[in-house]
Amino acid sequence: MPLTMVIRFASARVNVSCKRVSADPLAKWGWDSYNERYFYEYTAYLLSVHNKDLKLDLPIYLKFVEAQRSDSVTLIPTLAHARYLYENILTFDSLTADAIHDNYPTYRLLDKWNIKPFIPLNSRSDNLLQADGVILSKEGVPVCADGHDMINWGYEAKKSRCKYRCPFILGKIQWCPYDSDCNKTLYGKIVYLRRASNLRLITPVPRGSKQWNEIYKQRTAAERVNNRILTDYQLERPKRYSKAKLAFFAFFNAINVHLDAQIKHSNT
Repeated sequence: MPLTMVIRFASARVNVSCKRVSADPLAKWGWDSYNERYFYEYTAYLLSVHNKDLKLDLPIYLKFVEAQRSDSVTLIPTLAHARYLYENILTFDSLTADAIHDNYPTYRLLDKWNIKPFIPLNSRSDNLLQADGVILSKEGVPVCADGHDMINWGYEAKKSRCKYRCPFILGKIQWCPYDSDCNKTLYGKIVYLRRASNLRLITPVPRGSKQWNEIYKQRTAAERVNNRILTDYQLERPKRYSKAKLAFFAFFNAINVHLDAQIKHSNT
């Protein structure tokens, strides 16, 4: 029976200290936005999973790409190949990734593959966004007439839309000058957002909700896997290895991470 997995993305920069020497003539320069520095060689792109019950982090896919390639571009072939390889083993339920993946093509692809996105909005996004003619906050939540975020009231899967209710009616704010205008019934004003109107802003699990935040926090699994492969097993230590050798050591390190997990599980 296929397993349902939440996959985590993380990329790692494989650097060399010497700016003039490399064993690979195809190596390129790239920009590491996290550390704000240029690097030479390749980017290691990983997909990882986290087992909450066993408290285990495991890499399931690793790919080396050119240094100058954007992570948002690399995700597409990486995820496509991973789905193909694990077709009869895993069901990819959700993807947690950083804000570099916040783009419409990624959301459209994830929607086609029925994968729930957990991607924060890019900081370059506008403060006020719109969908279905409704003003949204920076988290993609409808804003009421008094400027407050409306309260998420669930996702209607059959109609592919999110339901939001008045924060005043639900007791989230003490007073509202627009109560009589907005709330014509005791149930209060309702706003529906269709996913089709904006897949980026309207996600199956509302961005900023408690459930969304809890799942996104698990993306640290990818960072822990990165640290094991790069630091603990010293993948960053080589100075002038070719791409083939880097890939060999990276995959060997990933196998060791799985062996470590097996030993940890057998001792519990």
